[in-house]
Amino acid sequence: MKKLVGALILSVILVLSGCSEAKLVTTDEVIKIFKDAGLEAENPVVLTAEDLNVLPFTATNVVRSSVPSLGEAEGLRIFIFDDNKSLDAAKSYFDKMAKTSTMFSSWTATKGNVLIQLSGGVKEEDFNKYKAALKNL
Repeated sequence: MKKLVGALILSVILVLSGCSEAKLVTTDEVIKIFKDAGLEAENPVVLTAEDLNVLPFTATNVVRSSVPSLGEAEGLRIFIFDDNKSLDAAKSYFDKMAKTSTMFSSWTATKGNVLIQLSGGVKEEDFNKYKAALKNL
């Protein structure tokens, strides 16, 4: 009987721990979600640690892509994080920078382990399309 109760408890713990884990998403999956929604994420380029060395947080993977229909200078960055602490730090950093100067303005949104950042020159209605698509992850 004790073995049966022990096995039952172990099974419940394994099921509950498996249900609580969030799926880690890749930049390719995010780009696909955007394209499936009819949005642009063109010419993706993986950014290296050297490209991001001035940022006060660490992301697992970062991709920059262009959004030609919104303007030549407008772009999108997709950040993938291993933990929420880093993701929250990055979002907070970009949101604070946007408030300091129009030169640093940008739009940010998160879902799971993903942070997207669009250039501040993008209209809010266009940003909201990317934000809505991100919710489909």
